[in-house]
Amino acid sequence: KPILALPATAEETVQSVDVNDTFKLKELGPVVVNADGTLSRINNWKEMSEIERNNV
Repeated sequence: KPILALPATAEETVQSVDVNDTFKLKELGPVVVNADGTLSRINNWKEMSEIERNNV
């Protein structure tokens, strides 16, 4: 049997942020406030079509 291996790890990009810096997190998609007050987000936002995003 062939030995199965894990896929190669991609290089991580690290971004430094200083105090009072601002940046946008648009790639994460919208934050949803649930009925109990907890927060969540839509995990597949990047894969959704424009029509699907507008219907959320």
